[in-house]
Amino acid sequence: MYALPEIVPCCGFLFWLINVLWCTWDRPYRQCLHDKAAKTLVVSAVP
Repeated sequence: MYALPEIVPCCGFLFWLINVLWCTWDRPYRQCLHDKAAKTLVVSAVP
């Protein structure tokens, strides 16, 4: 997921920026694009 946009010049930074910012407005799971591609969730474990 991360290596593919690096093939096209200047596309890697744009993809990185969108990927990082995506989790700020994704509700309720707050997933970035790489989380959506892998179908993963981040959970917090409170001791």
